[in-house]
Amino acid sequence: YKGENAISQIRKIVGATNPEEAESGTIRGSFGRISTKHGQIENVVHASGNKEDADREIKLWFKQEELID
Repeated sequence: YKGENAISQIRKIVGATNPEEAESGTIRGSFGRISTKHGQIENVVHASGNKEDADREIKLWFKQEELID
């Protein structure tokens, strides 16, 4: 997704990091869970918090030739 306020718009769709705090209808609210057996949060999807984080994280996960502008 590109556009004005892209990061905040995506984070709104994704929902709060903790699935128990995520609104119903968000990705994490609908599909995330907390494993009571292991005490782990399974929040299903990652969304960067800001442009600097996104730039750094993209370089961690993708090769330059995998990116489409």
